[in-house]
Amino acid sequence: MAQTTVNLSNSVRVQYAEDYLKAAMYQRVYDNFATFRIFGMPMNQLEKSSSVQVDFISDMAPGVNAISEIADVIPQTRRDAKATISYTSRGELLQFSQALAIAAYTNYGKSCYDAVGKNMMESVELVAQTYALGGSLAQSPAARSSLDAGTTGHNASFSLFSNAATILQAIRCPAFVTPTGNVWFAAMRPEAYYDLRTSTPVLQIAQYQDKEILLSGEVGRLESFKIVVSAFAKVFGAAGAANGTAVSTSVNAQAKALDKTIVTLADVSASIAKGRYWMIGPAVETGSTIQPLNEVVMRDSSTTSGTTVGVIGEGADGGLRFDHGIGDLVKNADPVYPILFGSDQSLAKLYAEETGEFGQTVGPNIIGGLEQFTQLGWKWFGGYGRLSESWMLRTEVSCSLDNV
Repeated sequence: MAQTTVNLSNSVRVQYAEDYLKAAMYQRVYDNFATFRIFGMPMNQLEKSSSVQVDFISDMAPGVNAISEIADVIPQTRRDAKATISYTSRGELLQFSQALAIAAYTNYGKSCYDAVGKNMMESVELVAQTYALGGSLAQSPAARSSLDAGTTGHNASFSLFSNAATILQAIRCPAFVTPTGNVWFAAMRPEAYYDLRTSTPVLQIAQYQDKEILLSGEVGRLESFKIVVSAFAKVFGAAGAANGTAVSTSVNAQAKALDKTIVTLADVSASIAKGRYWMIGPAVETGSTIQPLNEVVMRDSSTTSGTTVGVIGEGADGGLRFDHGIGDLVKNADPVYPILFGSDQSLAKLYAEETGEFGQTVGPNIIGGLEQFTQLGWKWFGGYGRLSESWMLRTEVSCSLDNV
């Protein structure tokens, strides 16, 4: 009898594509605001402590009195203040069996390196983001929960940039020194930039890049600001004004990363087409606490009713990026986009030279009594901090594209 794929089915393997489709490498945004040069000491000396203190001394008051001919001048008293930057640690780990490495016809091992590298960069960037967006110096056309995509005055505009430039100059925020004068940069999501460039002439890079330092994601210049646009900048999903036809429910069945559907507790038929972005995650970000597992997704247009909703997200396959358990919120309120104004001296950062500025890959290490497991991970020791509240300004806006 002839040998065929039917009677030798166990000898025929599934043919996989050589490479996985994977997400783009994570881009740093908020680390661009940070420097370690402000300490004036080598990092290998600064790391020999649990924290580093930066001291501030007040100025002298201007002299306004004539010098007396009979009494001595009274010495002035200066005041001091301090800022403390503390070390923290981060790290994550993957483990897979030797059996998987033998049986997997995909390049699983290489994908682990990609995943670990991206996770390392994103995790360290999240520490910087927390300090960058957590300050008290902020301006906004309205309270975060009231920002409405359909209100023109709530969107990014030239007037907001002019106001930011006025504030930063008035409070003497450190700036970049360039051949054309002192400048800062403004980091934002593409949605915020959309309203800015459609309502305001933005000077494009090609017109001014000669002898200028270009930043990653820089697209142009407006007022005294280099404009940095990145999809990796923060968005506060569903933190703005509620949609006229609101979705405000929760996940009703475990959803896993790469899934392209979610099951909601409430039937969303009446509002299925409302809201350009939906937020799925543990909590709406109403304050300064960052929720890293929140994600914004778009509704699959093929979904028209019910509790099973197709989603298009930032996962490698166009689905969800993270797991979401029962009870995670599902909301379609307007997203809020923070625009951060500052310079490369607005934040301070520390890191241990042993693990490097952005972390160190650990492994692969073979473990187990029979050496049957492989572990691959990363670790980082460092910290970020705000030295002065006057060195960074946050502006929060909505986006007209979200007026759906």
